[in-house]
Amino acid sequence: LPPVLVQGETGTGKTTIARWLHHRGPRAAQSLVEMNCSAVPETLAESELFGHERGAFTDARAARIGLFEAASGGTLFLDELPSLSLGLQAKVLKAIEDHRIRRLGGNKEIPVDARVIAATHRDLRQLIDRSSEIAAGDQRANPPVRDHPRGLSSGA
Repeated sequence: LPPVLVQGETGTGKTTIARWLHHRGPRAAQSLVEMNCSAVPETLAESELFGHERGAFTDARAARIGLFEAASGGTLFLDELPSLSLGLQAKVLKAIEDHRIRRLGGNKEIPVDARVIAATHRDLRQLIDRSSEIAAGDQRANPPVRDHPRGLSSGA
């Protein structure tokens, strides 16, 4: 099943819609696993989503599956997905596209089959426009070396 994005203001029932989609869909008999991305510290979010192997970090005394694995066969609901860092969002996208994850500290890919439903209260078009403006500003502020009037010098 394709991923679903539920977008709306706070209090409009995005979680209710995600749960309804799961319970009325072909994976209703399987698990619905939920994560409020804005409530999980960035330092823990990757381990929560993808799991970790024993020894991956200081307190990783045993291997642990992540939410993608826990939801395999069912649905993974990621509330406020845009609150994750862009790097972690890219890893989530890769997991959705490839249907595989790699646990932190792991070296093998693990197949996962979770339908992903994401939700946000943010205006994603506005975020994309703002990101594009920032990128364009960076390009203007940092022209390519070939366009630099003095070229490169060791003192630059």
